Amino acid sequence: MGEESVDRSEGFGEQLLGLLLDRARLMPPQLIAPLVAEEVAKIGGRDVSILLQDYAQEVLVPLAGSKLHVGQPEPVIGSPAGRSFLSADVVEEPPPPGVGTS
Repeated sequence: MGEESVDRSEGFGEQLLGLLLDRARLMPPQLIAPLVAEEVAKIGGRDVSILLQDYAQEVLVPLAGSKLHVGQPEPVIGSPAGRSFLSADVVEEPPPPGVGTS
């Protein structure tokens, strides 16, 4: 009856997330963050940070671990990381001067 075909194939991000979840479920918790950093590096990512909220939900604190970039805590209010956390949206920042230029 003229039904339209809907493409339900996995997107790249979904495949990557699926791979990470499949591998992480068999790993001790302390190895999951380095796994994420390793997989992101394979697709060209660098300076991977995983930010965790504090109990008061005022600050996002970088998780320390092998292959992770550990910067300073980010306030939930007034930072790009905080905007992403509160809205559950992707927030892009311009690269620092000299990065990505030839």
